[in-house]
Amino acid sequence: ISSGGTLYYRRGVRDITHPDNSVVSWTTGVLKTARELPTVTASANPSTSVPSGASVTLTASVTGSGGYTYSWTNSGGSTTNPTTVTPSTTTTYAVTVTDQYGCVKTSSGLTVTVTPLAGGTIASTADKVCTGSVPAAMTSSATASGGTGQSADYTYQWEVSTTSNSSGFTAINGATATTYTPVQAASSTTYYRRKVTNLGRDAYSNVLTFTVNALPTVTATASPTSVISGGQSTLTAGGASTYTWSPTSGLSNSGAGQSVVATVSAQTTYTVTGTDANGCVNTATVTVNVQPLLAGTISGTQDVCAGATPSTITSSSLASGGSGSSYSYIWQEATNVDFTTGLTTISGETGTELSFSVATTSNSVTKYY
Repeated sequence: ISSGGTLYYRRGVRDITHPDNSVVSWTTGVLKTARELPTVTASANPSTSVPSGASVTLTASVTGSGGYTYSWTNSGGSTTNPTTVTPSTTTTYAVTVTDQYGCVKTSSGLTVTVTPLAGGTIASTADKVCTGSVPAAMTSSATASGGTGQSADYTYQWEVSTTSNSSGFTAINGATATTYTPVQAASSTTYYRRKVTNLGRDAYSNVLTFTVNALPTVTATASPTSVISGGQSTLTAGGASTYTWSPTSGLSNSGAGQSVVATVSAQTTYTVTGTDANGCVNTATVTVNVQPLLAGTISGTQDVCAGATPSTITSSSLASGGSGSSYSYIWQEATNVDFTTGLTTISGETGTELSFSVATTSNSVTKYY
């Protein structure tokens, strides 16, 4: 029978005892109809390659008489159309369709290619950070690959952990680009990674570890801590590797070095910035005060007879102000109270008192000390 054709069949019987061979008895006719097989095409959505475990919708497109049933291969026995599969490796699927007349047709094989999803590679110019500082920016050495293979199909999310390089990761709000510049200061070892998602499946980049170095404990001292205006104090720092001082006005070596000399005209607070071997920076301050220098008072006014030795000029109060201790003394004599006539510096006298060992030899001579 040709496809789509219709033929009827019957059976005739005659009794051979009857001399007329044309006498035949016939059965009721039986109909035979030729039915075309259904046409079956299988398709997948997405039609690209997919990452392992992604959901793929398989659809059978059928033309024919209707009343179809379906049976998909490699699908766990699925009999629905469409049906969803989640292949872990490249897999070929086919669907067998049976129509209302029991005619059966199997589609050509449909291969779904599985390409493993890779998270790419991230990098940074530094892997150490000082306490309280922000880690260096992270770049993308290689973007994600695999899965559908289409960059538009990839979404990114940066994650951070302070637990370990394999656990405790949480998403960073708003960090969805291929690169990331941190904004949060680090106080302990911190780990970063980049997650890529493609068709609901995730993969991860390498993990970047940022080690946190403590800040140096910088110290600053001044010796002396008080000077007279225009006096000098030695500023000394410690606790770091290199140092710079500010303000630089009046400082030796332009304020660079562990120890500098400050010429001070008014009370000044100096700040030293110390940098350690890890590049971490901290500061310390020291203040140098300016105190006026007070000469103190002396006593010993005396009328001395000719030929007698004057009594010692004593210190009623010692010098004060300035550095408070770094004093040296000189003695002078003159013939008027303003010390403008006959002014002489007495050699060798550097103490707080002045003693005389030689008797006077002149009459009516007045001297001031």
